[in-house]
Amino acid sequence: MSCGTSSGAPEFLAIAGPTGAGKTALSLLVARELDAEIISMDSRQIYRGMDIGTAKATARERATVPHYGLDIRTPGERYSAGAFGRDARRWIGAIRARGRVPLLVGGTGFFLRVLTEPLFREPALEGGRRAGMEAALEALPAAELERWVRALDPERADVAVQGGRQRMIRALLIVLLTGRPLSWWHRRGAEGERALAGVVCVVEVPREVLDARIARRVREMVEAGFVEE
Repeated sequence: MSCGTSSGAPEFLAIAGPTGAGKTALSLLVARELDAEIISMDSRQIYRGMDIGTAKATARERATVPHYGLDIRTPGERYSAGAFGRDARRWIGAIRARGRVPLLVGGTGFFLRVLTEPLFREPALEGGRRAGMEAALEALPAAELERWVRALDPERADVAVQGGRQRMIRALLIVLLTGRPLSWWHRRGAEGERALAGVVCVVEVPREVLDARIARRVREMVEAGFVEE
């Protein structure tokens, strides 16, 4: 395992690494040793009902160490990295206020990045209008989406196009619903959010060991009812 520290006094500890590296088991040991509370950095564990397939911490494990970022959305609900950044900052502040250590755990690197390199604050998009407009954009071929992106937000068009349909649709939704292109929102910045400092440890496991663990985990998931879930 390798660890690094960002500049400034550490405000959190993070354990990152690939699927099957043993992050969950290690985090529980570290949390008990350091009197820490765990914040999940997993973009799938946020969803209720997705327990087996995401290898979510069990109810017993969560009873021994407080966890945040689990079961906070229903499948199909949108949850962006920006939303995680805002939630995680609130959780970190509350944990530190109690005199405990915020321990971030997971493999979604972008979730960690939004804390150490703040993103712009994405504008709120009105639900009713968004749904109808998104459906209309989904029906357009990729070439037509690209044409509109290049016309409405030429500054960030290449980034959106390289990101595929989802990125192009997101860019168009923002400009059509807010009247401002995504490039404008990026220039506006993170609205005063500062970068957080932390100690980040990455669990490193030999590839052959990792492959064997993942194969075993998949078998265990299927036996536990993953297909039905």
